[in-house]
Amino acid sequence: QLYKFLLLIVKGNFCNGHISRLTLDSRAINLWDADSDPETVYVSVIAANGVRLEDSESKEIQKFTQRDFLNNDVHAILTGKVSEGTLKLIASDGERQSDALQLTIHFAPIEIQLKANTGLKVIHQTAAIISSANLSFTTNLPGIPIKYTIVDQPEYGVVQCRHGLGQFEICSTFSQNDIDSSRVQYKHSSAMNPMLDTFSFQIRVDTTTSMIHVFRITFITVHVKIFNRIPCLLNNTDNLVLKRENLFGWTFPKSFPTNQLVYHIIEPPKFGTLLRRVEKNRNRRIGVSSNFTQ
Repeated sequence: QLYKFLLLIVKGNFCNGHISRLTLDSRAINLWDADSDPETVYVSVIAANGVRLEDSESKEIQKFTQRDFLNNDVHAILTGKVSEGTLKLIASDGERQSDALQLTIHFAPIEIQLKANTGLKVIHQTAAIISSANLSFTTNLPGIPIKYTIVDQPEYGVVQCRHGLGQFEICSTFSQNDIDSSRVQYKHSSAMNPMLDTFSFQIRVDTTTSMIHVFRITFITVHVKIFNRIPCLLNNTDNLVLKRENLFGWTFPKSFPTNQLVYHIIEPPKFGTLLRRVEKNRNRRIGVSSNFTQ
């Protein structure tokens, strides 16, 4: 038996003058035969208006097998000046044949729509994920892959993508699905500390390409404040353990773990020694060019 939907909305690029092409699949028809091999079940075109069928090698065909259909090797091509066409189809397995059914195909031009392009805020010498809240496009035909191509690379960093569970690597193309899956990031890689960086890109959906868009990266300066709320006072003792109340470093607008806040010694104490405990009963002197963490 051969069943069909009366109307099919499919992707195309008719408005730009390109050939509109649709893969004929289960969105359009259902085809099955319980007691025949897919190679022996044929579908024939008995009438066509404004549309023709082609195989995957772009050769025009008047019939195809169920196997061709299952392998997505059958394509409808718009031939008329209007944005729709009709096919009258009949299925046969050599012994029986279905009723002739008419399939109407409507080719809709793709419209690429901007959802978000907020840019990204990044701290110098770090990387940040480009999320769908930062960059997102959609189309009037859901389900079609949306691809990004960088046409002008950033000056002070790189765009990186991650495939599977691998590491982030420099890339110039990625998809909306990559962005939605947190697999795209910008990494500041320059020794310079600019205030702004940008990269330019285009969107491609099927054969439709967008205008050039610009994505802005704004760099955030990290400020550091040092607090010594309680001074170090040695009272009847020759040593004192430095605590958070004596020395505390704070960063903003981004906070860092205490093991990443590093104090570098540029001048040691004149009348005593600064020591770091390395074992239970063993200390090590901290001198010039040495460091310790919060």
